[in-house]
Amino acid sequence: CYHRLLLGLSSFDLLCSICFFAGTWAQPSISVWTYGSTSRGNGNITTCNISGFFIFLGSLAIPWYNVSISIYYYLAVCHSWRELRMKKSFERYVHAVICPIAMLGAIIPFFMDLYNQYSFYCFVVKSFRRGSAAAQIVFQGIYMTSVILCTGVIICMMFRIKCHVTSTTRQSESYEISSYLTKVKKGTTTSTKRQMQSRRSRRKRKQASEVTTMALLYSVPFIVTWFIPVMWFLCLQISFSTSFEIISNGEVLHVVSGIYL
Repeated sequence: CYHRLLLGLSSFDLLCSICFFAGTWAQPSISVWTYGSTSRGNGNITTCNISGFFIFLGSLAIPWYNVSISIYYYLAVCHSWRELRMKKSFERYVHAVICPIAMLGAIIPFFMDLYNQYSFYCFVVKSFRRGSAAAQIVFQGIYMTSVILCTGVIICMMFRIKCHVTSTTRQSESYEISSYLTKVKKGTTTSTKRQMQSRRSRRKRKQASEVTTMALLYSVPFIVTWFIPVMWFLCLQISFSTSFEIISNGEVLHVVSGIYL
């Protein structure tokens, strides 16, 4: 189940990364882009539509596949779901929901002439000749709202996992201490048993620490990966100027978003 979820995420990430790599090659060679500068592209409207479609498709699907993986961790750790139950009650709904909705969300801008050149790639943005400002706001709003929701869900899932493991560890230690005191009163405990209990306690504390580290290593890179594009969107909405460096750095983070998985 986990590997199939990871395959779904990686497939969308690969398509998105290829189109980012194509960059200005997919942009129309003779046109005027969002801010009135002459395009540096080597393609045409068709190649820009294709590139923009896959980039926007990945931007919608990748965050939700990250959410599905975080929920997988939560169900496995906190509720002890097995692989068969995961497949029947969780995985099939993930693919059945994320893929069609992301496809539909990426297809609609295609018919609205909304895939146009922006910086070094094509995205849902109005140009002087194609698309509309209202449609740009709607679809970029959908994209960024989706990212914000996904970030919140992932943080929540990782926090719940950490709390569950910590609570379980404390309960186990409390039980071991109680059991140890009972044996001391009865005079049945030995130094060997005390050492074994101490080792078990250290091992469980170490496992709890590892789970906390895993939660941080999963949630923090996701936040960093999608934070700069969110700031880019907010800057656009409040009419701040967005530099090429901010945009390019944000898209580089998009491309490497699958490394930490």
